[in-house]
Amino acid sequence: MPILSRLPATAAPRPAMLLIGGTVFVGTLDLVFACGYWRLLHGVPPTRIIQVIASGVLGRRSFDEGGASVLLGLFLQYAISFVMVWAYYAVSGWVPALIRRGIWIYGVLYGLWLYVAMNDIVVPLSAAMKGSTIASWVVGSILESALLIGPPIAWIARRARAGSMERDVQQTA
Repeated sequence: MPILSRLPATAAPRPAMLLIGGTVFVGTLDLVFACGYWRLLHGVPPTRIIQVIASGVLGRRSFDEGGASVLLGLFLQYAISFVMVWAYYAVSGWVPALIRRGIWIYGVLYGLWLYVAMNDIVVPLSAAMKGSTIASWVVGSILESALLIGPPIAWIARRARAGSMERDVQQTA
């Protein structure tokens, strides 16, 4: 911490920038996983996967809209990722244990919660078709959520909270 105390306030990343960067990281990681899985194991092109995301709003029409539905799918992917990152960050303000210790434990639990929320709440309430029940996809998606989505979000929240606390200390000094 002594090094941080000598840095100007602008040297610590702002929470908003960390949340946006985290959104891009988590959203891209999720897309790479989904597109890679479906391309490698089932020959489905990435644009089709992104249109599946857009089908949450457009329904089956998404697959007839071409590039417009791909752009909508990308927008939705990153909007949903932002909500996931922001929600953990917001709750960590009320429950500091989420960022103080156990990032892996809370991150894994959050990733599992995100999997359940997306598949049992969000998708059924959307215009999207029912998700795939292929066992390798389900198991892979659960592992991806628990290990590649939740923990990075918890780490991002910790960094964003640390940056804002460091700036608060510097401004009061």
